Amino acid sequence: MLTDLGSLEELGDGRLHVRRVGRRELGVLVRGDRAVAIRNVCPHAGAPLCRGVVSPLVTGSLDGPVASVRAEGERLMVSCPWHGWEFDVDTGQALADPTMRVKTYPLIVRDGRVLLEVVG
Repeated sequence: MLTDLGSLEELGDGRLHVRRVGRRELGVLVRGDRAVAIRNVCPHAGAPLCRGVVSPLVTGSLDGPVASVRAEGERLMVSCPWHGWEFDVDTGQALADPTMRVKTYPLIVRDGRVLLEVVG
């Protein structure tokens, strides 16, 4: 069964939009023709994760006396509004702790609509 979460026009601004699906709240993020949903609960302390800031993943390195910092292309992170824990929006993986992950859901973009396939 497919659940319609909204139009590309409505959701395609690069922000997380919270939608309720059954008893779950999901944050829906559309980037171009790609869409993903992430559970709106931080596994660290239960915060409403989708109230956090979405930003590119920034990495850095120190090579001798020279430091370099760069954005990692398409990878986006969401920062928990309570404690700043960062999660990869596509995979749900926490940056600070490899044992922490938030549930993510692939979405379907069809005919200008963003759809979630609900299984079970």
